[in-house]
Amino acid sequence: DPAEFARAFRGHKLNAIVEHVITGSALRLLVHKPGSPGTYHPITLHLCGIQSPGFRKDDQDPPQTIPMPFALNARFFTEMRLLNRDITLVIRGADRNGSLFGTLDLPTLAPDNIDDLLIRAGLAKTAPWSIDANPRAAALRSSERQARDARLACWTDYVPDPNAASASSERFTGRVLEVVSGDVVVVLDSAVDQPRRLNLASVRAPRLGRAGGPDAPYAREAKEYLRKRMIGRRVAVKIEYERTPPATTEGAPPPTKQVYATITKEAGDDFALGLLGSGLATVIRHRGDEERAAAYEDYLVKEKEATDAKKGMHSPKTPPPR
Repeated sequence: DPAEFARAFRGHKLNAIVEHVITGSALRLLVHKPGSPGTYHPITLHLCGIQSPGFRKDDQDPPQTIPMPFALNARFFTEMRLLNRDITLVIRGADRNGSLFGTLDLPTLAPDNIDDLLIRAGLAKTAPWSIDANPRAAALRSSERQARDARLACWTDYVPDPNAASASSERFTGRVLEVVSGDVVVVLDSAVDQPRRLNLASVRAPRLGRAGGPDAPYAREAKEYLRKRMIGRRVAVKIEYERTPPATTEGAPPPTKQVYATITKEAGDDFALGLLGSGLATVIRHRGDEERAAAYEDYLVKEKEATDAKKGMHSPKTPPPR
């Protein structure tokens, strides 16, 4: 059972042999179980934090296996470096579908690692569902941005958001007029004397109830955290990106473009970091082609600190009554 195997050996270093390369990021391993000399246990392992293109079956009878773009390149890339090699494996966890995730060490690749090599070559993308368990997550995201900007392999058809460059270069200062929720505020732009509604970039606070519905746990606490620290005060704003939500119903007016920004005190302290450190918000797991806050890696570190300390919404205790 993969889940049981993950519980038993999570975080342990295990010796293994790469028996088969399924895709660039999925391997069939023979794992030497500690305390059992000469005994090997077969497992399927997915490289933690990344995903290479795979294969699909077509509708023919019998079905034919069709490689996705660059799937063969990615598999060959991994075969040349890992197939039939002795490796050191660290199990990082298992998902609800029973897939095992782990990281590998191979002396011949040092100081590089197969996950980073695949990402740097554009033959894999980061996987939001497992990357946080990879100790090299920050380096993988950085390598992915470089491969994306160079349009390597899987990123060949990448087209940057035409609004991203102009949006991300905008900065202004102003006074906070309203705290709408734990991640939305209204700031009076001093340059044009106009109020602007802004979302905190790469951060999501619990949602307040709508139309009389109940608030999510800690939604009020998140809003109050920002209200005490922001209302009526001057702040510095850096626009990071914009998003236009999809239309919800046919015939409805087009959705309003949402603006996402990093908002700091004039002294430089980022309000989102405090919110995350108090356990009153989470970090949005962006896709590799999405823009994000400049301090995204710092946000992830602060979120992990709050999670480990079981603060706020990460606490196992019953949330405070509404």
